[in-house]
Amino acid sequence: MNWDLDQIVKEVQFDSHSTVWTASSVTLKSLDIDVVQMILLIEDRRFFRHLGFELRAIPRLMKRALKLQKPGGISTLDQQLVRIITNRRERTISRKIRETVLAAAINSWLSKDELLLSYLKRSYFGRGLIGLEAASKHLFKKEPDQLSTNEAAFIASLLARPIPGIVVDCLNDFNLLTAQRPEEYIGMARVCAPTWAIAVRARYLYTLKLFSDSKESRD
Repeated sequence: MNWDLDQIVKEVQFDSHSTVWTASSVTLKSLDIDVVQMILLIEDRRFFRHLGFELRAIPRLMKRALKLQKPGGISTLDQQLVRIITNRRERTISRKIRETVLAAAINSWLSKDELLLSYLKRSYFGRGLIGLEAASKHLFKKEPDQLSTNEAAFIASLLARPIPGIVVDCLNDFNLLTAQRPEEYIGMARVCAPTWAIAVRARYLYTLKLFSDSKESRD
């Protein structure tokens, strides 16, 4: 586990401070943009308040362990980042416990902004789309901070429903790999992957509503 912890810390620090990323529009100074706020709202709205894991999730995890069930439930961004960097994806209780311990440990070594930035650079949005910046540029030919509200909501929704290869192939066939609006992607996907299209549309609309509600509550 110590090796995993060292690896995660080094990888996150590289993402945050390496000169390789100086030309990137996604930096520690640009996290307060709509698409990032949407990601936090739908993936882990308590990200800046917890220490890497949710206390309320522990009893549920222990209950599943006693019943010899597979672990389930939503992971924090910290836990997702641990999974991405270590590439451990087996659906076991031991992996979930290890993931939780490491998520708590990295919060002692790294800032929340560093963890969030690394997550944004490494998350999977669909085939060939690794990282927020790649997804934004590939789908809408824009930097993340230039996305419209609808575009940002669509990209945020892809974390739970990444674009599958069949949809990418379908869009290529119709020369729509860079559509103008999220609705175009969803509409075309109905032809080749209707189940994904329905699911991502629901997530997309849910993200828009959450973001709208959060803005009203701040005003």
